[in-house]
Amino acid sequence: GESCGPVGFMNLFSENTNTIAQHGRRGANMQTLSIDHPDIEKFIEIKTGDINMVKYSNISVLLTDEFMEAISKNKEFDLKYENKIYKTVNAKELWEKIIDHAHSSAEPGLLFWDTMKNFHNAEYCSPLISTNPCAEQPLPDGGCCNLGSINLERYVDKNGNFMIDEFKDTISIATRFLDNVIDYNMDRHALKSQKENAFNDRRIGLGILGLGDMLVRMNIKYDSEDALQTVDQIMQIFRDTAYETSSTLAKEKGEFPNFDWNGYKKSHFIKNLPKHLQKSIKENKIRNSTVLTVPPTGSGAIVARVTSGVEPIFATSYKRRVKKNDGFGRDFDEYKVYHPIIEKLFKNDDNLPDYVVTAHDIDPYFRVKMQGVIQKYIDSSISSTVNLKNEVTKETVADIYMTAYKAGLKGITVYREGSREGILITEDKTNKKDNSQVESKQQLSSNALNSEKKPRMRPIATSGTTRRIRTGEGSLYITINEDENGLCEIFTTIGKAGGNAAAQSEAISRLISLALRSGIDPQAIVKQLKGISGPNPTWEDGRLILSTPDAIGKALDDYLSEDKNNYLKIKQKNSEKKAQ
Repeated sequence: GESCGPVGFMNLFSENTNTIAQHGRRGANMQTLSIDHPDIEKFIEIKTGDINMVKYSNISVLLTDEFMEAISKNKEFDLKYENKIYKTVNAKELWEKIIDHAHSSAEPGLLFWDTMKNFHNAEYCSPLISTNPCAEQPLPDGGCCNLGSINLERYVDKNGNFMIDEFKDTISIATRFLDNVIDYNMDRHALKSQKENAFNDRRIGLGILGLGDMLVRMNIKYDSEDALQTVDQIMQIFRDTAYETSSTLAKEKGEFPNFDWNGYKKSHFIKNLPKHLQKSIKENKIRNSTVLTVPPTGSGAIVARVTSGVEPIFATSYKRRVKKNDGFGRDFDEYKVYHPIIEKLFKNDDNLPDYVVTAHDIDPYFRVKMQGVIQKYIDSSISSTVNLKNEVTKETVADIYMTAYKAGLKGITVYREGSREGILITEDKTNKKDNSQVESKQQLSSNALNSEKKPRMRPIATSGTTRRIRTGEGSLYITINEDENGLCEIFTTIGKAGGNAAAQSEAISRLISLALRSGIDPQAIVKQLKGISGPNPTWEDGRLILSTPDAIGKALDDYLSEDKNNYLKIKQKNSEKKAQ
């Protein structure tokens, strides 16, 4: 006979998951299928037609680099099983089918499988086969996720400063704690393969929550360059401290049994570690095969009263439904609540400062950018959902997915508001009939946001040139970059790094970059900078350099003069786009 294939078993697995509970908590699982499997089209479609199908499981497609390349080149793609080709499809059409269903029902999610494997520390001994239910923990056969998270909001003092020393102490304690949990649970595994993998890999996943609240406490807007830089520094401390602790633990208690430096060092994540950490692991070995992850922390975040995982604040106030304790759990009590940090700092959400932003006000591409910054410092993966407005197009979903792949993310999920029942939605969608005052207020706020001028987002990759100009403060290196719309940013480095001149040149560069991405004519910027005098003028190739601002202005003027033809072409192209 002929097997019905994996799709025929999906609903059975889902119902079994719902049936099996642990202390009243329903089970959860992730069902995944490789993009080159012959049944992939049925898999993609299964949850869209009938809302009762596979409703107790998340589903994600495992995408390969080969498939992503086939999309970009509009090539044919083979669907095969055990080296037998069953069907050949157009990669782009299959990609559009994934997008169509993700847009209409928020599933399937995407897992960039080759990226996951390349960055998996234990791929040489325990190859990955799937992930846990929310996809933050890629796992081998029999692998378990032993997770715990640190609340970042707790490490901001009353002056808005991040408490680095206290943070490091907690990371060290938490790493040791999770390692101890492995031993505590060793005889509690249901299957022999689970116990063996826990023993041999000693996999842990230390994560974070409260990122959104932390930024509010620090008066930093979630969707800002300042937020990216702050998070980058905090996550680097997070990674380095956890890995240092695990390496120290190996010296104290022994490494994970499957450890082999020659295999372990092949992981792209390990290759990106600082040299001193690589040296420490090579000499002292390491206690845990993987150390870090970022789970969604849904229930934990409610208990901790902060934002979950890496998410921004979803809404400043919302309604929460709680099951009545009537023995059946069919009826609910409903409460209007403020997000805790909003109530604590501002009492209500009537007049919030502009650095308080919510999920739907944040550019979805920035969400991808933030996740990319955090992923650099996480050896496992990140569970995060990009919230989109109801009217967002399929093309935007496709572009977000492709941007995520190019940014090096391991996985991504989007949720278009209203595409699924029982999921968080904003108040103006639910309260139109009975709360006209709230609706009017939100409409005014929405109109204000729509009319607000914002700079365009910086793309993942830009191109340009670096110039050197001698100034009275030292040699100034100026990098001028372009994107498809023209000039978009300037970076500067000056010889006396760390001094007042370096701070001033960085400030000037940031403001120029912001102006360029806001559509300001570069020549207008040149006029503002050229001719500014400073205390230490100097000569460079026969011309007088009056100051650092003057040098930046002249470098930008040189760039525009040399590339004038190209610049005019780009400007003309943009004008034509606007006319269309």
